[in-house]
Amino acid sequence: MTKEIVWADKAANVFSRINERKLVYSIKNMLSVIDDLAMKGSATREELIKKHAPYDLIQTTLGHVTTAIHGPGSVPIVDGWYRTTESPYTYHVHPGFVAAWKAKRDLDG
Repeated sequence: MTKEIVWADKAANVFSRINERKLVYSIKNMLSVIDDLAMKGSATREELIKKHAPYDLIQTTLGHVTTAIHGPGSVPIVDGWYRTTESPYTYHVHPGFVAAWKAKRDLDG
């Protein structure tokens, strides 16, 4: 039996991790990447680079979110906070995380 993910708790973990650590990129820029992904639900790598370059900012942000939600390592295939598809390379954010992040950041308000 799989343990249910409480996405609100995971969103809070992400917010804390981004705000409480000394990071290479600014908190504002990293939150902007997450906010953008949450608002879109899906975004191509190209779209994200165009808006949030350099690509290392995007990768670093995704890594911090992954660690805050799932611990060190890769995003799980089942119930991962995002998944990717090819041609074009696209990030698809889990609807549970989208809703929780929007609520945490008051993005729909």
